[in-house]
Amino acid sequence: MSKYKLRSDAPKNIKTLTRASQAIAVAGLGYEITVGESTAGVLDTKLEETKNAGGSISIFGVHIGLGGSGEDETHTYDWDLDSRTFRVTPNFDNNVVTVVGAVAEKY
Repeated sequence: MSKYKLRSDAPKNIKTLTRASQAIAVAGLGYEITVGESTAGVLDTKLEETKNAGGSISIFGVHIGLGGSGEDETHTYDWDLDSRTFRVTPNFDNNVVTVVGAVAEKY
């Protein structure tokens, strides 16, 4: 435990805070998601709209460029409407570390 204790008169909402003591970080995180039929239709439409607008998306904290230059993209994607599968692949030439979990203790 910390040598820095909360004061006994600290606000009640602060007394429920936790402090991270360990973090789980992953480099080169990729994943694959298969969605249902109705979700696939919505996802297909929204991906196309976002791509045409030059935008990007973030899923589980992973930034995915949708058709940019590729110079600063950390991940790429592949969307297959027929199989309803969305695959995110890390760009190992320009990758980042993603925090995927933490261990905390009451503060």
